[in-house]
Amino acid sequence: MVKESAWHRVSATLVFIAVIFLASVVYWLVLKWDRQFDWTQTQSNTLSANSVAVLAKIDDPLSVTVYAREKNIAVRQAITQLVARYRRFKPDIDLSFIDPDAQPQQVRDRNIEVDGEMVLTLGSRSEHVKSLREQAFSNGLQRLLRQGDRWLVFAIGHGERKSGGRTNHDLGNWGNELKQQGFHIANVNLSQSAGVPDNAAMLIIAGPQLSWLPGEVDHVIKYVESGGNLLWLVEPGNDYGLARLAKYLTLTIDGATVVDPLARLVGLDNPTFTVVANYPDHPLWAKFEATTLFPQVTAVMLQTDPKGWHRDIVLNSGDQSWLERGDIAGNVRLGDADLAGPVPIAVALERQFVLGAGHKKAQRIIVLGDGDFISNQYIGNAGNLGLGLRLVNWLSADDKLMSIPLVERGDRELNLSLLQSQLIAIGFLIVLPALLLLTGGLIWWRRRRY
Repeated sequence: MVKESAWHRVSATLVFIAVIFLASVVYWLVLKWDRQFDWTQTQSNTLSANSVAVLAKIDDPLSVTVYAREKNIAVRQAITQLVARYRRFKPDIDLSFIDPDAQPQQVRDRNIEVDGEMVLTLGSRSEHVKSLREQAFSNGLQRLLRQGDRWLVFAIGHGERKSGGRTNHDLGNWGNELKQQGFHIANVNLSQSAGVPDNAAMLIIAGPQLSWLPGEVDHVIKYVESGGNLLWLVEPGNDYGLARLAKYLTLTIDGATVVDPLARLVGLDNPTFTVVANYPDHPLWAKFEATTLFPQVTAVMLQTDPKGWHRDIVLNSGDQSWLERGDIAGNVRLGDADLAGPVPIAVALERQFVLGAGHKKAQRIIVLGDGDFISNQYIGNAGNLGLGLRLVNWLSADDKLMSIPLVERGDRELNLSLLQSQLIAIGFLIVLPALLLLTGGLIWWRRRRY
């Protein structure tokens, strides 16, 4: 018995030493190997790939000044945790807190409106962020990266889609996203102005429903002749007096509607919906792999004489599609008068425009045969929003910011059926306590027996 008791003591000592040794090794590995894992369903503790990509474009030190009251501990902690996620990829982010009650004049000078407002500063530029969401913070960073004021001028007065409208036909959601990305939006009626404003980063013509006056078309052509950028969203049917603009751009807008049988394969019972999943080799589509959906799209074709433009077809319909020149009713089939696909539905034009004194700038134009894809009704489909933002970034020469929009986190609510709720309740309130009681009983019985 004495030998057996001694052996138990030796065994216990060896086990204790082994546990201490393994714990020390694990502790050393934790210090040397800094890794983090986010197992939450919403990935709420991890930056999205898009936020990381934005940080990679920031070379200079970034400072974050937070105006939050000292007693507002929850907000300060939430901001500290948010910034910490960014610091994992950019350690030189400086974070400081200011109590608005202690610095009222500074609050007024910086136009601070809410408790917990963040001011992001990069060099001489600054942006205000009023939300604790990652998307808002990263959008603020993108606005810092965008040099100067970028004004997007929407032509109005002919029933065009409204940049701030809320109907299905309008572009309000797209306009709001553009504002979040750092663009400013203005609406201009060319029949009441002296032309496109000089500070316009680009002019946007979005699906007119009434005919343009010849003088208004002259304003647009003059704007393009002076080096202006243009995004023109045409529609099937009437050209509404803009055929002369298309001719000036060495393009032909066909007006017929593309029919795409692929739409039925993705659950769309409408032959006028065009699905695009493949993109040509063009800077517009760098790292862009999302499928996009175009309702009622028409063809945009190149004329023979480019007149100094470098032109690329940047979007095509599918191989099985065609341009239907007849009525779209019933069982539509490819006819002799139709144009077999793939059909060009978007064209990009680019040239070096001489500003004077030897300075040049890249002048860019995109003409796309559909405007519905970024309307309020369809912008949430697949990659439509990402495509709409890429068009504007490319036209404004912000090539480095051409990326898919920041992805919203998954739902933060867990919705359970009545049966699922009952099973969870039974599991935690009955089954789990019963297992604990059973385990305790078995341990007691074994100890009593031996």
